[in-house]
Amino acid sequence: ALVAVNSRNRPGKRDKLLNFIERSAQHKKGARAFVLRPAEVAYDLMSKGLLVGKELVAETLKAHDPPVAFRLPLSEAAQDCERITATVMQRGLSMKMSADELARWLLSESYVRIAVTAEEVLQALVSAKCLYIDGDKSDALLDYRLEDFQPPLDAFTK
Repeated sequence: ALVAVNSRNRPGKRDKLLNFIERSAQHKKGARAFVLRPAEVAYDLMSKGLLVGKELVAETLKAHDPPVAFRLPLSEAAQDCERITATVMQRGLSMKMSADELARWLLSESYVRIAVTAEEVLQALVSAKCLYIDGDKSDALLDYRLEDFQPPLDAFTK
């Protein structure tokens, strides 16, 4: 959400950023961790007969696996597997979408919801050198460096 906000409208102080993060997380029911392998999700849907004629989708998605250290096997994310399967079935997505559209959609849905505190998100931004904080007080000024940040969907090339 922060990347989508115009740089002039981003919170300028530490306490305002923490408030922004908390509101964003509440609205979305937690953070999305893109740790599922999109190709594994596609193969699972194929095994259930839901991606008939879209076999190339799984092959395309292999290039978009999360780093090995962060991967979560689909077998350990049963609730998210059910969420994805139910959406495909309810909306008939495999029939309505082209292979490219379906690949992008699967990439966007290959996440698990996790509970993280606003402070953890802030510290992760600092660790990734996307945010610099001038001091440690609540009214400390912020300097954003989000130009090189790549959200998962932007990493997908047509």
